[in-house]
Amino acid sequence: MTPEASKIWCGDNKIQTALGCLDVSSGEALVSQIVGVFIGLAGAITLILLLYGFFTLSTSAGNPDKVNAGKGVITSSLGGLAFILLSVIIFKIIGVDVLQIPGLK
Repeated sequence: MTPEASKIWCGDNKIQTALGCLDVSSGEALVSQIVGVFIGLAGAITLILLLYGFFTLSTSAGNPDKVNAGKGVITSSLGGLAFILLSVIIFKIIGVDVLQIPGLK
């Protein structure tokens, strides 16, 4: 293995990416890791949006437009997180349990 190629691999069947070491030995492991990363990113983005919404709400000084904007950001971020989590749950129920697609367990 060349020195350049050894920088790409970070172990047996693991490849170095911007997301960290991903296991590429099977499709199941790769999909599981990628879904986990995206759920983590969704949680982080939700946290940032919630903090922004609470900050907007607390600094509104009674201005109805800012109060409504803060409430809207909070509601939208929680709705988006619920949508992402429910879509993962539905994907697991349909893809794994009902259709029994190989490699998604």
